[in-house]
Amino acid sequence: MKKICYLLIFSLLLFLDIVNVKAVTECSSTEMARLNELANNIKINNKNKIDIVNEETKSIYTLYDIDIINFDKDLKIQYGYSDTSKDELIELTSKEPKIEDLVEGRTLVLYIYSYTANLCTEKLLKTIKIKLPVYNDYYYFNKEKLQDNPDFKYSKEFIDEDKNYDEIEEEFEKYLKKEENSDLLNSKFNINLYLILGGIIGIIILLCVIIVIQKRKKKEEDYL
Repeated sequence: MKKICYLLIFSLLLFLDIVNVKAVTECSSTEMARLNELANNIKINNKNKIDIVNEETKSIYTLYDIDIINFDKDLKIQYGYSDTSKDELIELTSKEPKIEDLVEGRTLVLYIYSYTANLCTEKLLKTIKIKLPVYNDYYYFNKEKLQDNPDFKYSKEFIDEDKNYDEIEEEFEKYLKKEENSDLLNSKFNINLYLILGGIIGIIILLCVIIVIQKRKKKEEDYL
């Protein structure tokens, strides 16, 4: 009887061991679905900070800090700029959910991997690309002027192109001249329109006067 009990216990332990080995040597679809969901839950919050203001050259040097929200311990991130080689990527875990001092105008790439104690680890789950906007130097020094001209291409605080102060100032002067010419043309058009309308009204009045005079003459002739 004891032998049978020992045999059953041994068989049970052996079965559990086999199940455990199988679990360790496999990455289940359920586990991958869980990890993908964790990766999709990650949110990015980026904040810019003006690092250097050069009044002489009218230039602003801006950096970005990025907070990674919902960064689970079963994930890790490798990141770099779009032109960063794979060997130069920097690795983050949930203990460090922040990236600091990123350069404006560059494209940051985040590679999200699984980071678990099973064979589902080191799987690339998601790639996130973030274009870091360029701070508009011209906006910093001419905020009110640009706010009065919201249709100007570079009237916003952040722009997609890397243009310096002088380049945007040149574009703004062209824009003002174009607007001035447009206003002048509109003014001339309005004047011409008023002249034409005035002429038409004058002709109508003149015709009415002529018709009235002719009717009076006819009445006078009939009376005679």
